[in-house]
Amino acid sequence: MKHFYSFKKVLLVFLLALVPLMFYGQESKNTFAPYWYLKGSIGPTSNYTDLGSPNINIAGELGIGYQFTPILGFSTKFNRTFLDGEGRGMYFDADMFGAHFQLDVSLSNLIFGYKDRDINFRTFVGYGQTRHKSRSWTQSKNAQLSHIGYGDRNIAFTIPFGIGIDYIINDRWSATVDASLTYTDTDLLDTNYPYRKPWNENNDMYSYLGIGAAYKFGQGSGFRKMVKNFGMVSMKATPEVLEEKGNLVKVKIYGTIPPKYFVKNAGMILQPKLVYAGDETKLKPILLKGEDVMGEGTPIDYDNGGTFDFAEVFAYDPAMNKSELIIEPVVYSAKKGAKSSIEDIAMVKHQYVDATKVADGVIYTSERITGSLAYAKAKHGYEKETIVAKKAALYFAKNRYNYNPKQFLNTTEHAKKHSKELHEFLARGWKIKSINIHGFASPEGEETFNEGLSEKRAQTMKKAAVKKMKKMVEKAGHDPAKVDMLNFNLQSYGADWKGLIKLVEMSDLADKNSIINKIKRPVTDRQKEEEIRKLMKVYPIIEDEMLPMLRRARVVVKSYQPKKTDEEIAKYAVSAPDKLDIREMLYAASMAKCDEALEIYKIVIKKYPKCWISKNNAAVILMNHGKVDKAMKLLEDASKMYPKQALLASNMGIAYIHKGDFAKAEKYFLHAKKLGHECTYNLGVIAIHKGDYGKAAKLFKDAKCNYNAALAYLLNEDYAKAKSALMCVKKDKAEAAYLLAVLGARTGDTSLMYKYLTEAIKANADYKAQAKDDREFIKFENDAQFQAVVN
Repeated sequence: MKHFYSFKKVLLVFLLALVPLMFYGQESKNTFAPYWYLKGSIGPTSNYTDLGSPNINIAGELGIGYQFTPILGFSTKFNRTFLDGEGRGMYFDADMFGAHFQLDVSLSNLIFGYKDRDINFRTFVGYGQTRHKSRSWTQSKNAQLSHIGYGDRNIAFTIPFGIGIDYIINDRWSATVDASLTYTDTDLLDTNYPYRKPWNENNDMYSYLGIGAAYKFGQGSGFRKMVKNFGMVSMKATPEVLEEKGNLVKVKIYGTIPPKYFVKNAGMILQPKLVYAGDETKLKPILLKGEDVMGEGTPIDYDNGGTFDFAEVFAYDPAMNKSELIIEPVVYSAKKGAKSSIEDIAMVKHQYVDATKVADGVIYTSERITGSLAYAKAKHGYEKETIVAKKAALYFAKNRYNYNPKQFLNTTEHAKKHSKELHEFLARGWKIKSINIHGFASPEGEETFNEGLSEKRAQTMKKAAVKKMKKMVEKAGHDPAKVDMLNFNLQSYGADWKGLIKLVEMSDLADKNSIINKIKRPVTDRQKEEEIRKLMKVYPIIEDEMLPMLRRARVVVKSYQPKKTDEEIAKYAVSAPDKLDIREMLYAASMAKCDEALEIYKIVIKKYPKCWISKNNAAVILMNHGKVDKAMKLLEDASKMYPKQALLASNMGIAYIHKGDFAKAEKYFLHAKKLGHECTYNLGVIAIHKGDYGKAAKLFKDAKCNYNAALAYLLNEDYAKAKSALMCVKKDKAEAAYLLAVLGARTGDTSLMYKYLTEAIKANADYKAQAKDDREFIKFENDAQFQAVVN
């Protein structure tokens, strides 16, 4: 042991030189799983002692080791070695067994980086001891010269070093070749007959060329290897920022498993979760399994790796607006089959892997529908100018134009009734708009004669009307001459062929269609006269009953119905509603502001409980005030009485939008459309909510400068049209500015984004907090300018 301390110094220097390699190995990002191994070898050995001619002998090694990085490993080896040699007239043999600790360095991984390879080159150095016994004889072996270690073996410290080659057969087995030189701190292997001094050193050495095999075990011990190397699994979510569409959120996840990763009898559960504000939403687990595992899941080949994909649709919740989609992996031993949930792995070996974020969430721009809905307000039905008309007729004998009150048709109840109504109408004293007098003749005579006759009959009617009106005016105490100032419009029609055809159509004649065709067929006046004479002979009813009814003059008087002024109507609606009829009350409500209009509608509802218009319009006001339940009660009451009233159905649909029940809203809009009310705009809002942005954009095609239309265009990615619509929005100015900021973020126009985001926050301070968490701006959330705007 005379050189023991020098050996320690050599070993210490060598180990210090390997320290940088240890750090280099630890920083490797390649896939590697530490493992244990058993190793054995056998092969020729030779000695380097004082004798000059070593013989080839046999040796063997057994050992156990641990490869803790791709570059560095550590092992303990036990060896059995036999040496002999001769020279200078002497012969010796040595019997040795020993052990040493060994540090291995993979040159292949050190120089070229770690990867799966068939051949690995390495170097090694160790430190240990050997116990030996040695003998020496004369070369003829007839006389022993010396012996050492017989009884108690002699102990020597050793430093083995060398190079090795590993040929990887499979994941477990490797064939190995080791070439080593072992340096000892003794000169007694050959019993210390110093005839020569190699390297000026008396200590003995021996070499070894071992051929053997190594068996790996504990490499990740099933799933542990997968846990350690999970970073090599790639996962990607589409879209990278989740988006609400139709009150749902869709996501797809794609993954790639590298070769030599997924242990054949292991399983893995990837649990996607959307986490937000202390809460989470679990999605369906992604189930993967090794190629030897039975049961549910996507099989992954060990040698080639594999891929997986996953799609999920889940309900949107506003709490998800600022969230992250993460995946929590759990690897487990699947020797007894695959598991379908994390709860099922409690009784088997398993290990969690740190969660991986794959997406952000959730864009909810489609939820930014405003209250600008197409309310269906019913018309009040009041006319500011009402023209009332009354008419009466005088009947004449054939070819006569003088008025005979005793003529049969002038004495009928029908004629008397119309005459009386006209008299009473004129007696009201309303301002007359016009007096129209029309003269007619029956068509059996000569056309020219009939034209003159009808004109004279009109004049007769005028004289009779003027006479009667003057009497009425005089009786009322006014100047009868005022009647002459009225404008009488006289018009003569000659033969009344249209009137005849109408009377035939109304008759019970069996051949009336044939008669009508014969009347219409002649072209000249003479042909018509001949045809009517023939028909009169065949059908006496024409001459006896129909033609007398055509020999007439008719007067039509149109007058202005007296009206209250708008000021009077507005005043009475609140102070004296009994002075107004229902249409005047509804008109007053239409002129009033919301709160006052609602009070007027309440009065109408109380006075006229069956008036659907008042309930419908009051419901519109209530919805605009946020009182949706009260509005729905009015609409339901009115709908019971008028189930086919389209406006009630349309407003009920709007009420359900306010309640958030878009399915029922759509049902009512479609019902209203079936009843004849145009619901295009409101159905566009429904289409936005359902996520059908293309349909929504089409439904809004006639909505100009409208916020909801612009929202549909933006969601449909028609950014030019969306910008054009938003720029001219008159209502919802703050909402429009915010949406312009979103448009700027989507199109990368930061100047547009910051300009209108600032305007939106100035108009409505609530947008500051919204924008801060709005995932539409996620690309800019760390920009100093964005932080300045939202903080």
